[in-house]
Amino acid sequence: MLTEERVNPRVVSVLKQLSEEIPGFLYSAVVDMEMASPVAELRTKEVDCLDATKAASLYTDMVKAHLVTVAQLGGEDKVGHTSDMFIATDKFYIVLRPMPEIMCYQSLLITRDDNLGQARFILQKYSETLEEAIRG
Repeated sequence: MLTEERVNPRVVSVLKQLSEEIPGFLYSAVVDMEMASPVAELRTKEVDCLDATKAASLYTDMVKAHLVTVAQLGGEDKVGHTSDMFIATDKFYIVLRPMPEIMCYQSLLITRDDNLGQARFILQKYSETLEEAIRG
C-alpha cells in the first residue's frame, strides 16, 4: 500500500509509476535542495517505522557537499557527471539522484534483497519525465 505524504500531483504520479516497476520499492521523494524539504513523496506501509521524510531532508547537505566537491575537483569536464550517490545498510539501499539544474534531488529507498542495478535503470527511465513534472 502506498501513501502520499506531500502532494505535488504530477510528481506523485511519476513516483507511482516508477514504484510499480522497482522491485523492493519502499520510499521515494523529490527534495528541494534550497528548502531541504520534499516537494512530493511516496511510501509503502513497511516504511512507517522510519522517518524517511526527515532522512530525505537531511541528505540535502550530503548532495550539496558532493556537488561542491565535484566543482572543486575541476567540474564535470574532469570528474564526470554524477548520476547517482549510494548508501547501503544491511537492510536497505538508498539512492540519491541529483538534479542540480532544478535544485532538487530524488531519494529512493529499496530493500537490500532487491536489484540495485534495475532500480537505477528505472530511475533513469523516468528521470526526464520527473524533471518535467517538477518544472510544471
